[in-house]
Amino acid sequence: LEIYISEKPEPMEDVELYDLLDGNDKNFVRTLNCMRQVDVNTLSEFIAKNFTRRDLMQIRNFGKKSIDWMLEELKVKAGVEIE
Repeated sequence: LEIYISEKPEPMEDVELYDLLDGNDKNFVRTLNCMRQVDVNTLSEFIAKNFTRRDLMQIRNFGKKSIDWMLEELKVKAGVEIE
């Protein structure tokens, strides 16, 4: 028996935030909208911006609960943490 894999798995950095975050959570839509305001759609774009918690708080309509939720999701699912 031979098994062939037709496509390479994507590196975690190329994952869309839409696919990474829990779409059933109430913070999902607000978080995606806030990230789109600052031109962030993928995990790699988020990492490249080198955000601090203070930077995130400056994004319009992005409150503490949504930020805390997003950061916990990124920590658990992608191993990404910010200071």
